[in-house]
Amino acid sequence: MTIAILALLAINFGLLALLFFRKPPQLPRRGPSGGQDGPKQVIIDKLHLDEKQVARYETLIEQHQSRATPLNEEIRKTKSNLYATLADESNMGKDSLVNRLGDLQMENVHYEHFLK
Repeated sequence: MTIAILALLAINFGLLALLFFRKPPQLPRRGPSGGQDGPKQVIIDKLHLDEKQVARYETLIEQHQSRATPLNEEIRKTKSNLYATLADESNMGKDSLVNRLGDLQMENVHYEHFLK
């Protein structure tokens, strides 16, 4: 029985040492400094898109971003206004801001993008 307990303790300490002293894996860098163009380049490479398809894909990205960016900004502003009501004890405007956030359907923009 004592041998089993010692063996379990040794295994536990070994696993703990492995967790603490092992280096975490290095993630690939993205953006201009990392030489990658993010998910866009991965999709182009994996699907083996030709130049015409890449041009169409970039057009779709631009269309999506032109819809998503203003909506994200509106959501950010509305959330900021909502949390500003925390300082006001009456919480005036909270319900209308929460309803406004419900009306701002970012997920629908993403879904429609993938339908194209």
